[in-house]
Amino acid sequence: MPRDPVVRAILIVFFTLAIVVVGVFSYFYVKYDRVIVKRFSSPVFSNSAHIYAAAKSRFVPAKRLFRQSHRRRTASCRLFGKE
Repeated sequence: MPRDPVVRAILIVFFTLAIVVVGVFSYFYVKYDRVIVKRFSSPVFSNSAHIYAAAKSRFVPAKRLFRQSHRRRTASCRLFGKE
């Protein structure tokens, strides 16, 4: 231990802050380690099939289908010069 009181105070402050920082880091490390272990204990990708599931089908009247296909056909004919 140095004899100079200023150096001694600086060392005490440094080691005290170092212990506090290590304690806080350890607390959060253990806390989030437990969260991750809990999350990975169950199947990770169990719900991924729901993302790619087919959408629910809706009833579309035949008249509306005819109008939509007719619009598409006439619009594409105009674009490609097939009137």
